[in-house]
Amino acid sequence: MSDDIHWNLVGEKLIQGKADLAELIRSHNAIELALLTIHHVVTHGKAGSVNGTMKSKDGRTIGFCDVYEFTTAKGTSVQAITSYAIEGK
Repeated sequence: MSDDIHWNLVGEKLIQGKADLAELIRSHNAIELALLTIHHVVTHGKAGSVNGTMKSKDGRTIGFCDVYEFTTAKGTSVQAITSYAIEGK
């Protein structure tokens, strides 16, 4: 991750910088996954995206799409992430 990472959790919050990201990870209750399904991964130049579904051990289903922007086309460091998530019934 780049030092000035930006992670936009659409509809929830914007994380800016490694310190804020570390705090989010420390304070966030992780979902215990039972199944992760990746439907598509697309990359082009400095951008990439992935979408799929997560099923938690408590029975929740979440559809997601993450869009990544890398600092270079080699994709060695993430500069920005935009995440969309929708919980199903």
